[in-house]
Amino acid sequence: MYIFKAGVLGAGAMGAEIAQVISYSGLPVVLKDIDQEMLDKGMARIRSIYQRRVDKGKMSAGEMQSRIDLVTPTLEWDEFADVDIVIEAVPEVMEIKAAVFQEAAQKCPAEAVFASNTSALSITEMGERAGRPAKMIGMHFFNPAHVMKLVEIIPGKGANQETIDDVVSFTESLRKIPVVVQECPGFLVNRLLMPYLNEATLALQEGHASASEIDEAMVKFGWPMGPFTLMDMLGIDVCAHVGDYLVGQYGGRMIGAGLIGKLVEAGRLGEKSGAGFYGYGGESDEPVKELIAAAAAEQPAPEGAALSVNRLILPLVNEAALALEESIADVKDIDMAMIAGTGMTHEGERMGPLQLSDLIGLDKVVAELEALQKVHGDRFKPAGIFYTLIEQGRTGREANAGFLEYTPVEKEAAPAAEDAKPARQYVKIAVEDRVATLTIDHPPVNAFNPQVIQELSDVVDELNADDEVKVVVITGAGQIAFVAGADITEFDRMLRERDLLAGEAFLRKGQETFSKIEDSTKPYIAAINAVCLGGGLELAMACHLRIAGDRARLGQPEINLGIIPGWGGTQRLPRIMGPAQAAQMILTGNPITAQEAAKMGLVNKVVPGGAVLKEAMGLAKIIARKSAVAIKATMQAIRAGLDAELSDGLRAEANQFKALFASEDMREGVSAFLEKRKPQFQDQ
Repeated sequence: MYIFKAGVLGAGAMGAEIAQVISYSGLPVVLKDIDQEMLDKGMARIRSIYQRRVDKGKMSAGEMQSRIDLVTPTLEWDEFADVDIVIEAVPEVMEIKAAVFQEAAQKCPAEAVFASNTSALSITEMGERAGRPAKMIGMHFFNPAHVMKLVEIIPGKGANQETIDDVVSFTESLRKIPVVVQECPGFLVNRLLMPYLNEATLALQEGHASASEIDEAMVKFGWPMGPFTLMDMLGIDVCAHVGDYLVGQYGGRMIGAGLIGKLVEAGRLGEKSGAGFYGYGGESDEPVKELIAAAAAEQPAPEGAALSVNRLILPLVNEAALALEESIADVKDIDMAMIAGTGMTHEGERMGPLQLSDLIGLDKVVAELEALQKVHGDRFKPAGIFYTLIEQGRTGREANAGFLEYTPVEKEAAPAAEDAKPARQYVKIAVEDRVATLTIDHPPVNAFNPQVIQELSDVVDELNADDEVKVVVITGAGQIAFVAGADITEFDRMLRERDLLAGEAFLRKGQETFSKIEDSTKPYIAAINAVCLGGGLELAMACHLRIAGDRARLGQPEINLGIIPGWGGTQRLPRIMGPAQAAQMILTGNPITAQEAAKMGLVNKVVPGGAVLKEAMGLAKIIARKSAVAIKATMQAIRAGLDAELSDGLRAEANQFKALFASEDMREGVSAFLEKRKPQFQDQ
């Protein structure tokens, strides 16, 4: 079901911002509250968000008004008669939420999806109490909703797959990153974040460093802000509420620092009250020193306690591993959620907790957790999955496998000549067992700009000419995207500077590069590990085989920008899935799921997200064990058939097959088959 109109219940800060996000995507939205004053404040908030965009030159006053006009404020239910989705953003109390949904069930269409913006309460219970379990889902936006990219999608136990898929697609249409999370206390990001915040506060209580020093250490590590700045921004009362709830659900490993409760009792709730861990405006942070001393007296530091970055970060890593054990989400979704929901990085690279543990080394993570467990108790007890992976030899990045699969170390480049081209920045190559892995690494979404395309073109030339490489696997770095298309800022620059020649050159270089892939006599396999849009899908279609992760989304959204696919999308897509399906996909701009793509023949196979590269590499290595001359002949025959009438294609196929009779590899292949042994091809 496509969502044409949305309703939001509750015009507070989150409700208003969610309505703004929906209107910004171009959809009409009804914003309802029971209080006219709240409704007026909500509309004022929406206007202020748009006004900031106008002030920054990101939209005109006319565009702002056209978006605001999409929001209908109301105290009544009349406008909800034709909504496709209803998102509640009322106070975080189950009785209030249940009552709101029960009333909505009487006023809204039977097919409308019900979504709750709760950060912790049971989605299943809401669905049962509303009488719509199949249509009930959690849609947890992060604060501030108009800025934060992550939306946690939490299906209730009765939710059907259509509801899940509809909400995921809707979230993507809002320019957000959806991560599907199985229902559990705290869902995902809050569950992982609280142990980190608790440990930071315990370290502060113990007197190892000041709040600002701990914040500075974590910013240096890679977080966009330190734990105390973050808690002051979120609201210390909110953190206390979430912490108490998680302690009740998970027990000892979530037990937090007494200092948080003391700050709440003192009315130091963070930025909103003018005072928290820090003072704001005319407030001082001096009173916090007394609260720290009181908390430390009640929770004395254990012998051997010390401050380290790993002491703060490893509880988060461990909780991520526990969530994986419980199948709350897969590896890449867990990492993506933390990257998109918290801005987590390490040394300048966007990196989630499971990839971070691979980088550290799982054996080293376990050793340090065990050492911390001896000092601080079982809140540092390592998750069982660490031991399982270590026993399998999957110890992390250095072993090429941990929670994630990794390509081997990049092959050494030849010494550069004085006139050699500058080192590649965005395209990486690694070679193992005659399979080359080509990784596009242009954070955050591997978007194509002229330099990325040029580097890709150069690498394709190198690989096509390298006799040691039989098969090429193309993938994208990180967890967010395979390739999310062309870098729109480049289009913007070209338009502003009226640089039409640069635009045409960019277009031609992309077409030329993708054609070199398609025309290659080496098989290219696209390992579509995440979002694959626009130029990314055009790259994937130029490849000869496509493996997609089960959470991947594929689409040609160019029409939403007033343009068409320019790197082969209008030509290759109809050839792959048929003209009618291709026309619908291009003309609507709507992405499809990996599963839908498989049914249409756009991808060969769909596998769990964390296994995409492994599956593609496995397929590539099978092919690489075949005769190079037979591989080349196959590729030439297929290409000839696609470029000609069937009769001409069959003639080309026959010519290629006949030529193979003169090859040593065919002789070896036939002999090996008859002798029931593996062939030893010499590529001759």
